[in-house]
Amino acid sequence: MRWWGYFVAGVILLLVVLWIINSSTDGILPDLSHFVLFPQSDVVYVYPNTNLTLYSPSSISPWDWFNPSVVLSPSKNGYIALVRESDFHGRKDFNRSTPPWFSRTVLCKIGFDGTLKASSLVRFNYDDLKECRGKNSVFGNGIEDARLFRYKNELWAVANVLGSKEQHDPCVNAMLLFKVGDNQPLKIQPLSITGVPTSQRQKNWCPFEYTSNQQTQLLCEYNINPHIIIDCTKAETNGGVCTKLVSTYNHDIPHKHLSGGACPILLRDMHTQASSGYINVCHNYEITATGKHYYNFIYLFESTPPFSITHMSRPFKIAKGEKIQFVSGLDYDHSTGEVILSYGIDDSGIHIARFDLEMLLKQTSPIN
Repeated sequence: MRWWGYFVAGVILLLVVLWIINSSTDGILPDLSHFVLFPQSDVVYVYPNTNLTLYSPSSISPWDWFNPSVVLSPSKNGYIALVRESDFHGRKDFNRSTPPWFSRTVLCKIGFDGTLKASSLVRFNYDDLKECRGKNSVFGNGIEDARLFRYKNELWAVANVLGSKEQHDPCVNAMLLFKVGDNQPLKIQPLSITGVPTSQRQKNWCPFEYTSNQQTQLLCEYNINPHIIIDCTKAETNGGVCTKLVSTYNHDIPHKHLSGGACPILLRDMHTQASSGYINVCHNYEITATGKHYYNFIYLFESTPPFSITHMSRPFKIAKGEKIQFVSGLDYDHSTGEVILSYGIDDSGIHIARFDLEMLLKQTSPIN
């Protein structure tokens, strides 16, 4: 009867694989390298000094707001946020039978107490976007997961765009760069990289400002490890073309398939103003019988080329540790010494947490 036990085990394994395929966002079997589980003892739970939660008011939008990118307002009296607005109502709505899902980007002003002060739709021609059908008849389009950053004392953003006729392939994700606050309708100009096929799917670029010899450049983290940096300084005037600048690989980083989360910020000594490196947050995920679990990582990299990663934390969760926590915004409040992390939970809601910088830095360890 031993063969019967093997048969039952095989059927169970097949059912698990079919469940994972059906649960995958693109309907294909995910990369099996994500099945490397983190021991529970290796996951750090970090608790913020304050933690705000805000949902889209039904009087303003019937759609959900989530995956916020938040920075301090120029007047330092609250937050500026870009949030993803979608008719996709959180993970509980993922398996519904009535797509499409559509995403837009909303600009919000939020008080320190979590009060929504103002909101407006970022002005793109959303009606001109094509519907893109994926696996399992899941399809959608729009502009999603915008990330705020400062460049030459102005607020800019990058976002993922899908469905634009300006893309090489409207149904292959591309990145979009735009200045925040322009009153005119914004043009959808997808970014590209010299030497990289425009048909290649692009997501999770993390821009940052770099100044050397009184010259300011707009650089992006294109990949975490290898740590690939691209130069997009001239993208606004040359049709969105960026160039590869430098790449470093660190064999001592134990985590695979790390993806960009927020935009890096430069740390400076409070007294001398000397730069001590950039700080950022990335993520990866694992797949278990209960679905995807996202984990975030704090890391530091050099303030000058080749921008090698020097420190990294263990995988961490914020407070309650929901399965899907996606950190998409990062800023630093010099007046309080706090780091501001903005994140989404299960694709629903705006969450803003503040941590002591020193506490977060203590979570990291040197990378040889």
